[in-house]
Amino acid sequence: MQKFKQILFFLTILSLPIELAFVKIGGRDIKFWFIFAVLGGVVVLADWWKKGIKEITSLKSFYLGIATIFFSCIALVDSPVKSFSIQQLVILISLITLAMFVEKYSKRCKKKIPSGLAIGMILSSILAIWQNIAFNLGNQSLEIMAARPNALFPEPDWLGFYLSLGLVFFVVSTRNKQLPEFLKNKFSLSIFWLLNITALIITVARASWLAFILEAGVTSLLLATSLYLRKKDLKEALTAFLKKGGAFVALILISIAIIQIFQLTRFNLFDRMRSIFFKQHIVTMAYNPITKESLKINLEEKETYIQKGFEIKDAYVPDENVISREDKAVSAWDIIKKHPILGNGLGIILIETNYQHNANNLFLEWWASAGIGGLMAITGTLVYFIVKGLTFIKNEKRKSILLIAGTLGFIALNLFNASILLAFAWFFLGYLFSLTHVSSRPPSRDPG
Repeated sequence: MQKFKQILFFLTILSLPIELAFVKIGGRDIKFWFIFAVLGGVVVLADWWKKGIKEITSLKSFYLGIATIFFSCIALVDSPVKSFSIQQLVILISLITLAMFVEKYSKRCKKKIPSGLAIGMILSSILAIWQNIAFNLGNQSLEIMAARPNALFPEPDWLGFYLSLGLVFFVVSTRNKQLPEFLKNKFSLSIFWLLNITALIITVARASWLAFILEAGVTSLLLATSLYLRKKDLKEALTAFLKKGGAFVALILISIAIIQIFQLTRFNLFDRMRSIFFKQHIVTMAYNPITKESLKINLEEKETYIQKGFEIKDAYVPDENVISREDKAVSAWDIIKKHPILGNGLGIILIETNYQHNANNLFLEWWASAGIGGLMAITGTLVYFIVKGLTFIKNEKRKSILLIAGTLGFIALNLFNASILLAFAWFFLGYLFSLTHVSSRPPSRDPG
């Protein structure tokens, strides 16, 4: 039975980057992770049946699940399309069982986590790079958005979400036993990092860029702080910070160089980063000097318009992606104001926008859907992770980094996305919950 649980755990991790449906049942998409989440829930319930209720009540994700389900059920009263909100609730329950399964078995299957994640991330990154190469060659790329790879996710932003948070698991590699066999030498580990950072960059998922930069900075700071608290040597701590931070910068710069040399993206990456703060980006315009007509065109159309007598110019225009997120936040707030205390039912923003988009912000999504109670449940959980991470900073460095850097990355991502029903998000929360449990053995000091 233990072997079955380990295999199920490993397959669950492998299913996380496959967010495209493989079958429809009753007109509804069924994804691989849903099958494993249900099986994981059965395993947790079987343990409860054999060993008692403590098998469930000892899981901290159980209480987050109870809170979110409770407030979501109350909010059903005000849902304008109750059938859709109930469907969303069923998915949420399956994701909570996934988080509980991960929390319960992360320690017993700890070697499966880096292996499963590494395999999933490598395959996703290779597929992402292939998609952009195929697009550039004019071949079928299976991309949802032009020149923005999505691998097996429904959109590029979710691929960026997966890669940026997934890399957190590999930021502390001082112990080789924490890594899978195929990443235990520096060369293979460096290739792994470059592959994933390259794929992350070409998604042009700017929230994921910010999250990864934040994770890298916080990781470097926490490593230096942990070293200082143990050795009281400021110079050594500062050196450690610069060394780790420099390694991250070098990986990013090398990845950008690879992208530019092999032309893996048509986007101006520096302009895209700039647009986050200035809300403008560069577009290519075709200007007809005779008719005074001005058209926004794609880069691959330049030669066609030049032959027609158009002049090609670059121009700064408002970034519609940044502006649309602001508009969605305003729309979400208007929905929240209808029932700010009890909420409007899960999926309310999809309902109100004719099933076109969510709030693009996890916290607004929870508030609109499950009221102030749902919002407090998720924000309270994230604050708990950070506080718990601070208690581990001296003697359990890896736990501290995963809890603090991971949570801050999760928050940064969800300020621009709403991962309320994303499987990897709930896997990540379940894993962070597992780290908060205090070992029965005295904590061992991580090597510097």
